[in-house]
Amino acid sequence: MSVMLQSLNNIRTLRAMAREFSIDVLEEMLEKIQGCH
Repeated sequence: MSVMLQSLNNIRTLRAMAREFSIDVLEEMLEKIQGCH
């Protein structure tokens, strides 16, 4: 349950950060995150 809440919190943080970053940077971050799994 706490993992799920942490994930939601991370999504909110990412959304807030997304307003400041360009699409290119976000796509690069996404690729790195997906590469970890």
